[in-house]
Amino acid sequence: MEFRIQIDDDVPDYLILDETRFRQVLINLLGNAFKFTDQGKVELRVSSSLLQSRERELVISVEDNGIGIPEDQQEKIFEEFEQQKGQDPNQYGGTGLGLAITKKIVETMGGNITVSSTKSVGSTFKIVLKDVQIPLASDAVERSEVLFDPNSVTFEKATVLMAEDIPLNRELIKTYLNYPELQILEAENGEICIQIAKQKNPDLILMDMKMPVMDGFTASKQLKLDPDLNTIPIIVITASSLKEDKEIITQSCEGYLRKPVSREELVQEMTKYLPCSIESASEQPVNESEKEPSFSSKNFNKETMTKLQELMKILEKNILPQWERRDALSINNTQSLAEQAMQLGSSFHYLPLQQWGEQLNTSIEMFDIENVEKQMDGFSFIVTQLKEILLSNAS
Repeated sequence: MEFRIQIDDDVPDYLILDETRFRQVLINLLGNAFKFTDQGKVELRVSSSLLQSRERELVISVEDNGIGIPEDQQEKIFEEFEQQKGQDPNQYGGTGLGLAITKKIVETMGGNITVSSTKSVGSTFKIVLKDVQIPLASDAVERSEVLFDPNSVTFEKATVLMAEDIPLNRELIKTYLNYPELQILEAENGEICIQIAKQKNPDLILMDMKMPVMDGFTASKQLKLDPDLNTIPIIVITASSLKEDKEIITQSCEGYLRKPVSREELVQEMTKYLPCSIESASEQPVNESEKEPSFSSKNFNKETMTKLQELMKILEKNILPQWERRDALSINNTQSLAEQAMQLGSSFHYLPLQQWGEQLNTSIEMFDIENVEKQMDGFSFIVTQLKEILLSNAS
């Protein structure tokens, strides 16, 4: 089978789009085209036309020589859980959700999707995105040039209050924020957070949302109602991805970060609210030891260390043997490994493992094979780090 890609010369080198959603749409459409075509070709075509000086209409079409879709079913296939009648589930599989999700994504991006098809001849899916902006030349830079380096930041003296109920998560955040100028205070729930805020008047609060006794929503509201504390900026760190939660949070809090949060994301967000200086890349000394933060187990209680020892045994028995055969794993087996890591990381409250699994799973879903390989290589650091924690505690 032949795969053709045709991108017209008038398509700009750079466009402002939601890269993640756009990639998902292409993967869904191309995946279907290959799945339903036994022989012939699949062709991806991209063209654009100028609407205004910095806006384009972008047209993407995916054409195949597959089984085709009867005319009376062409609108129904965009509905949830709808598939072509007579389609063999054993041969083609699927849930009937792919095109429904694709349609919603395209409409969210301000576009529309249509299909033209002839049974036993093939199908063409066409997406039209209107008012797609062309970035200015100064905006069109490689991502590698704008990546944020937390080691480039020097904070002025400041006190940061962290509200988080899981000890291991607090330890991770403290590791991220290992700056001599920052004093890190800890609260196990929202009620304690308010008490410490009244006593210490911190310069910044990092607030988890789900905590016992008093959650982050309630604590944030009370802090903003207190005339002595309402000017303290609050950065929410939450596992919730619900749009409604984000809207509620951003109404009363200054910053919003989704778990698992990286050191780069956290420090970059904090620079918006704390006085600091940021060195340019050329001014920074390279320190290899600072590339990956390491844990200290000094403040871990006995129960936490027992759970980490149990986690280590599970990793050595079940996960490490799979990882050591990583070059022979299929993409499905690799995704299963990522899901196991996420589940273990969540069950044992070990955020580095959960975060590794989530990042690996995301790379797999995005078909970013190069990043999958990099993520897989990074698992050795997770294991080494955990061993260091256990060894440090034993000594």
